[in-house]
Amino acid sequence: MPRTRMFKSAVVAGTCSVAILGACSMAQAAELAQGPYVLGAVGYARMGVERGALDGQAIAAGLPPSSSVDKSGVGFKLGVGYQFNRNFAVEGGYDDLRSFHYRNPGTADTGIKYTARIWNVFGVGTLPLDDGLLVFGKIGIADNRLKADTVETAAYQNKESHVRAAFGVGGEYDLTDNFGLRVEYEYFGKAGSDANFAAHTGTGKGSLSLVSLDAIYRF
Repeated sequence: MPRTRMFKSAVVAGTCSVAILGACSMAQAAELAQGPYVLGAVGYARMGVERGALDGQAIAAGLPPSSSVDKSGVGFKLGVGYQFNRNFAVEGGYDDLRSFHYRNPGTADTGIKYTARIWNVFGVGTLPLDDGLLVFGKIGIADNRLKADTVETAAYQNKESHVRAAFGVGGEYDLTDNFGLRVEYEYFGKAGSDANFAAHTGTGKGSLSLVSLDAIYRF
């Protein structure tokens, strides 16, 4: 009988412990859970210009086959989001990837300046780890808006917008309950279309990406 009472006591104690731990975990999850947030970022922007196709157009126009491309620069981002629970959020934003250049020494007019602007929305999966650290992955769509014009004159100018699948991965460290820092990589897919210098159509194509340091504030 004493053993039976001890067993029952152990079961009750174990059940209470599990319940307390579960309640604590739920409280912690709630603490990380719902709420809106805003973010701003600066980072390394890149456009993977399809240089071979542009060189082909230059050669067809009787220009030298040699060229150079500035594929990278400083990019900026602003965004808003809503954390539905500790593992899922939705966020949208605007990315300004600034300017990229394609240059051919044949004539100043073949120096093409690209300007990339992106509107996007993502579903974000978050995994809290410990001590304010979390990792995340996101997938969504991006409206890639690319403008191409000649550097010296207005002889060639085109704009195009294409919606593409996009994704990102990164990590976040929360310095306080409201403020944190992120490091992330985002890939927005390709922008633009095949260029035709003679017909003044198209923009040239390239893939867009951003590696950034973000400041995030949770309300």
